[in-house]
Amino acid sequence: MTTETTPGEGTTTPAIAGATPETAAIPATPEVTPAPAGKQEAAPPKADPGTKPGSLLGDAVKTDGQPEKTPGTTEEPFEIKLPEGVTDADKPMFDSFTTTAKELGLKGEQAQKLVDFYAGVMGERNKAAAADWEKRQAEDRKALETSPSIGGAKLEATRQDVRKAVLHLDRTFDGLGTRAVKQLETRYAAGNDPVIAELFARIGSALAEDSIGGKTAGEKTPTTEEERMAKRYPSHAKLSRGA
Repeated sequence: MTTETTPGEGTTTPAIAGATPETAAIPATPEVTPAPAGKQEAAPPKADPGTKPGSLLGDAVKTDGQPEKTPGTTEEPFEIKLPEGVTDADKPMFDSFTTTAKELGLKGEQAQKLVDFYAGVMGERNKAAAADWEKRQAEDRKALETSPSIGGAKLEATRQDVRKAVLHLDRTFDGLGTRAVKQLETRYAAGNDPVIAELFARIGSALAEDSIGGKTAGEKTPTTEEERMAKRYPSHAKLSRGA
């Protein structure tokens, strides 16, 4: 074996017989020391099959590998209890709300809270409307009873005149009087309106004075159109005869 001197270092290394300068400089491969018996190296963690670590898209998928449920696909029981006082006319609206709530992915308890809130608001609104109705009725009754033209001591006579007007309208126009009164009472709460009451009372009073639609004792029933018109409009008939 010979020795070689490394230029510039002043040290020598033994040279391997038969080796060229290129191969002699390759370092030896380090030996791997086996792990002691009974000890095993920890295996690297397995990747979750449903996700990719560090993946933007993988983070949007659940760790169990199943995609998240989209709105409207909930499998939880969905039931809404209708508030008290709901009529058959209201049920289509609540059925439509149930469908919409499912499409939005609401849970049953969440939808129920919305229904209860709406029912509470509408309940208060209906109470206010009923109170306003009663207030208007009370104000109209007071105004009617204290009216100097049709109230007070004249109130009973007013009732009779109003009845005459309604009966006359019923006979002449096939029940128009009764229909008008019902409409005024139910839709407009005007059953005690002093202005409307005075209108009907004046009509009834005029009918009694002119005997329109009535018949006095011994009076002949008109048979011709001219006689009927003369009975209904006596002042006009007098002018015609005078002409």
